[in-house]
Amino acid sequence: MSFVILCISGLIEVLANAILVKSNGFKRYKLGILALILVVISFLLLSTALSMGIKLSVAYVLWGSIGIIGSVVTGFFLKQRLRLIGYIGIVLILVAVVILKS
Repeated sequence: MSFVILCISGLIEVLANAILVKSNGFKRYKLGILALILVVISFLLLSTALSMGIKLSVAYVLWGSIGIIGSVVTGFFLKQRLRLIGYIGIVLILVAVVILKS
């Protein structure tokens, strides 16, 4: 259950990042405030997962990986492109997460 909460936390962080982009630098302040609220919720869920027994080193890597990969996917839909080195970095992150989980 703790890993489910951790994954939800990561997905909420991705949503917060996407909404933050749409807030256009807080010019659309309601979206900016919503993004901040989602970040707080994400951290609260991360804290909950940690209190359920996940080690901080594993939780932070997984949470961050979900955030990074999710932000890249979201960026793709928002027409933000990565260079080759960015995609190589994503593959390395995925490999690291698989190694940590095994």
